[in-house]
Amino acid sequence: MIQSIRYLLICLAIITCSACATQRLAKMDSNYSVIREETISKDATVDAIVEPYRIQMEEKMNVIVGHTDEPMSKGRPESKLGNLISDIMLDRATEQSKLQVNFAVQNLGGIRIPTLGAGDIRKGLMYEIMPFDNEIVIVKLKGADLIKLMESIASEGGVPVSKGVQMTIIDKKIGSLLINGATVDNTKDYYVAVNDFMANGGDGYEILAKGEQIHTGVLVRDALTDHFLKMKAQGLSVTAKIERRIAD
Repeated sequence: MIQSIRYLLICLAIITCSACATQRLAKMDSNYSVIREETISKDATVDAIVEPYRIQMEEKMNVIVGHTDEPMSKGRPESKLGNLISDIMLDRATEQSKLQVNFAVQNLGGIRIPTLGAGDIRKGLMYEIMPFDNEIVIVKLKGADLIKLMESIASEGGVPVSKGVQMTIIDKKIGSLLINGATVDNTKDYYVAVNDFMANGGDGYEILAKGEQIHTGVLVRDALTDHFLKMKAQGLSVTAKIERRIAD
């Protein structure tokens, strides 16, 4: 009996030790396969389910929301497409909040196409420009923190900013800076419209995460679409100008 109990205890100890042992991946192989559409056999059942949704989506995405007579590209230190988007953000933030928003900033990487081509602008293109559901957020900053924000922008060589900003960059540092025609007061409160990704510190804008946030509930993409539709209703072409908002 004692011998049986001892055997049982030994077995339990072996099982316990095995269960606690560290498991390590001995080997892993990786590879990839290129799948071409022409090599895939279509499934009629799946196609029948998807087709009505595809038709509906195409109808919605092909709606013309505006027109531009000239191509507008994004770039640094300033660009027509960047100016257009940041101005729309500023105007919508001001309208929505009823605050005196000083200016708007849009991170360059958030604009997902290099150029808005001349011609009709379809709704689907709005999702190409702004595929993410980023909301316009107003951040309240003290002047001292605002300067830090602009220093970060200068270090990048410039990003899209709205009217209200006049800044020169020398060796990726601020050479001169005016906000709404005046020098920055370190103790004054400023309101800056950005997307929620930036407001939460994304793209290296940690300084924005320090400020009080005021949510507009409006997506950047929707603000763009609404602006284009208003211009279309007035028979106007969507346009923007280079105004030396940021110059190097």
